[in-house]
Amino acid sequence: MPKDKQKKPKEYEVEKIIFHQSTRNSIVYLVKWKNFPMTECTWEPKKNLKNCKVMIEEYETECKKKKIAS
Repeated sequence: MPKDKQKKPKEYEVEKIIFHQSTRNSIVYLVKWKNFPMTECTWEPKKNLKNCKVMIEEYETECKKKKIAS
């Protein structure tokens, strides 16, 4: 199939990072997807969120602020 006719994998837009947790080798983030209900949130490794670097940084900054305030 010619390159211009190949289908790209569908990319979804992240609305918000809800939570995170550590796994054995990395951190995973609970992602709220734009235009999807909360029931469709998924756990995603950082490597799947390459286009969300700023959003992850903002989320991590907020987490640090909450820890300091506690």
